[in-house]
Amino acid sequence: MLERQLREQQRIVQELHQQIQSLTETLQATTTCLTSKLVQLNQHLARFATTPSTTQLMPLADFVESTSAAQHTRLVQLETSILKVLTTLNAQSEQLKSFGSIAISLQESLPPAKKKDRPSVQWNCRNLCNNKTPLHQYLFTHHFLPHFLLIQEARATSAIPGYRAYHATTSTPLASIYVRGDMLVEPLDIPCTLLKYLVGVVYYDPCSQISLALPSFYTLPVTSSLFRALVKFLHSLPSTTYLIIGGDFNAPHTLSGYPQTPKPGRLLHCLVQ
Repeated sequence: MLERQLREQQRIVQELHQQIQSLTETLQATTTCLTSKLVQLNQHLARFATTPSTTQLMPLADFVESTSAAQHTRLVQLETSILKVLTTLNAQSEQLKSFGSIAISLQESLPPAKKKDRPSVQWNCRNLCNNKTPLHQYLFTHHFLPHFLLIQEARATSAIPGYRAYHATTSTPLASIYVRGDMLVEPLDIPCTLLKYLVGVVYYDPCSQISLALPSFYTLPVTSSLFRALVKFLHSLPSTTYLIIGGDFNAPHTLSGYPQTPKPGRLLHCLVQ
């Protein structure tokens, strides 16, 4: 940012320098032409003044001569002033270059700015309706508010201050998404077979021009048919869309410390590969 501002200032100084230089050249040409014409006029008037019949032209000749001298003096003064301005601008330009070099050196010597952490938090809400207070305390006592909350088994369409809620189509939703108020999203078009178990939104980031799909999913224990429908749905999303999926998958796997890996666990493992 600093380097860009310095370049812009240097560009402005150069433009001013060029404009004043052009004006100076124009004034010099005008002065030369005017002086030449006044000299010619004085010569003609002098010839007229030497004859007895034109003695009345003498005061006019004196006036023209004095006027031309005054105009010439003023033009010379103007040229001198412009040259002084150019000298000052040149000095300021050199100072600006020196300041720019110092600023760039200082900027390069500074350590790179740390990117802000964007933590993700996993929390077992165990019925959001009865446990909103701990969540509120956590959200509003920390230095960040998550952009999105993907919650499963909320068991109620509970409100969270500062967030808009999207729920699966049941009175006690199995899957919910809470979107921070300043985030603009569009709901995902969920297939009928998953309406009770899946809800999702799409966020488009205008800066990076990235589309991000965020589905929140819940599957019943010892059930694999929902996984197939989920995988089919995810594959139907545009290939350019990024994906963050949150869910209560009820899919044990030995990699997670369970003694066995039933079919839902195998399907989930294949899904994340």
